[in-house]
Amino acid sequence: DPSVAPTALTLSADSICNGDATNVTITADGTLGTDAEYEWSTDGFTTVDGGLGNTNTIVVSPTATTTYSARIV
Repeated sequence: DPSVAPTALTLSADSICNGDATNVTITADGTLGTDAEYEWSTDGFTTVDGGLGNTNTIVVSPTATTTYSARIV
């Protein structure tokens, strides 16, 4: 079965205050095909951050403005 690429990310919080220890859940809306998994990145996929996870949902607690990207491979 083919995958359907994520087109949007949903956040559990719109913003957090600098210095606050706030967890934010990010969910990608794609659909995994056969033998596929999610990859997450914070630099537009120059590198892949496997520490973020390989499912459609991650929990992060950034301390600075951070852009997250998800794709299916």
